Amino acid sequence: MESNQLLRNLAIAVGAMALSIVGSSMHRLFPEGSGGAIVIFLLAVFLILSGFGVIERALKKTRLKFRSLQWLPPKVGILCGISHSGKDLIPMAWSDISPEEWVNEVQNTAKSFGKRITTKLIYADAPLDSYDAVINPFGGNYPETSFDGFPMYNKILEYIRQGGLFVNVADIPTYWAYNPWLKRSLDRTPAVYGVAGEEVRYFQQVPLMKELALRVNNVESLGPPVWAVQIDNRYISCDNIMSSLLASRAVFVEGNVDSVIVPIKVNGRDMTPLFFCSYGDGRCLISLSFLTDQFKQNRPLKTIISKLIVDDVTK
Repeated sequence: MESNQLLRNLAIAVGAMALSIVGSSMHRLFPEGSGGAIVIFLLAVFLILSGFGVIERALKKTRLKFRSLQWLPPKVGILCGISHSGKDLIPMAWSDISPEEWVNEVQNTAKSFGKRITTKLIYADAPLDSYDAVINPFGGNYPETSFDGFPMYNKILEYIRQGGLFVNVADIPTYWAYNPWLKRSLDRTPAVYGVAGEEVRYFQQVPLMKELALRVNNVESLGPPVWAVQIDNRYISCDNIMSSLLASRAVFVEGNVDSVIVPIKVNGRDMTPLFFCSYGDGRCLISLSFLTDQFKQNRPLKTIISKLIVDDVTK
């Protein structure tokens, strides 16, 4: 974030210098009728506006405007890395379904619905505003562009607040973040230290869970319990796809939690591993169950998640 501010300050300084130095002697540097004066003037104004963030805000509004146009097919972006230039392989946390597989799954689901959808692999350093839905396929991990202020995390929050649908396919989103400078994933969840110095990381302190005011519990106990899956009548297109799943994490059904399946009673409290969650003008679709080979029983969740996405963005 400091580097971005430095570039903005530099743009303002260069633009102002161009205007102050060249402006007073413009008529001597360029003969009458020359386009050079106009070019330098426009370049200086552009640099100053860029430095103050005016250009960036205008582009954002333009992308949001285009996203709202009904005659354009909805766009679904699938995160695949940090940047085009980077060669980082982002480790997955409790999912082994690649970004490319999610592209194919969403496209096939759209075709089965008779809907037109554009899908694209996107990078963390790219704008999210033009996408109706953004999928994080890395489970409990996500690609972060910098650990200085966590700009990718904040970009996701802003994207949701402005009406986007953020989808996390497995585990607790933002528990981990991939650091491009260290080439490894690090805890984003702050530690609480016991009297002996041991680290404890509570699910309620996971950044996105805390922001969304979600209370997540580990429901494995001695092993992942088998939970019956009954799809809520509002999501009938997902019915009869799976009858049960192996549960590992679940959230209390309260406040802004909209469960996709009929909630399961745990110690008298309603809980769910698959739900929508409203935030600002947008919402999240979160599946907390694991999607790896050790949890093959949960594989149909891939189809259910894709159907929920397609149904949501084509309403």
